[in-house]
Amino acid sequence: MRRGRPFLTEAEYKILHQLAKSHAEEPDLNPRVRRQRQELYWFILICVGGALRVGEAESVRWCDCEQVTLKNGTDKGEPAVRMLVLGKHSTGGRREDAYVLFGGVYAFKEMLAARPATTQDTDLLFTESHREGMKRLLKDAGLYEYRDPKTGKMLTRDRKSLRPTGITLRLDKGDNLSHRDVAKWARTSVQMVADFYDQAHPEQVAERVAGFRRG
Repeated sequence: MRRGRPFLTEAEYKILHQLAKSHAEEPDLNPRVRRQRQELYWFILICVGGALRVGEAESVRWCDCEQVTLKNGTDKGEPAVRMLVLGKHSTGGRREDAYVLFGGVYAFKEMLAARPATTQDTDLLFTESHREGMKRLLKDAGLYEYRDPKTGKMLTRDRKSLRPTGITLRLDKGDNLSHRDVAKWARTSVQMVADFYDQAHPEQVAERVAGFRRG
């Protein structure tokens, strides 16, 4: 049976998000630990907000980032951060457009405000891998291990769970978004979205259908 990488539901993501924030704001941390925790918090928001693969996030340099406003049918528009990433299908060092939305925009603005004066435009946006930090955070949140209801097997989440979380949240919360829309945004194929990322539970789908009202 084809299955996607374990993701976080909206409720689980909120728990992780809030715990990462509170860990970063703990008093009396030494400067290095504080910086690592703060960057992990930003890493989570940006990876989910842009559906970034871990390798894509790790490839981004400051010079690859641009704050933009997306036209969304309103006068104000929607703020976003365009990032040029080395994606899964990038060849010859050619980068792909990734658009970071929502909480990821907030995180980037915070990173920009906290950027050290000595930082070069060609420096990487993220200076840490956050492999172990993410593992500890997931364990502290009680979200590291869970039992797959379909197979009964114990699975684990890691940094790579952030991308499917971002995609699944867009599928669940985006109004009238097609798999094609989400696939284009996430730099993947419609088939991959259908086979691996559209992991909504039947009960969640039924609740949305039951709540639908015709005008």
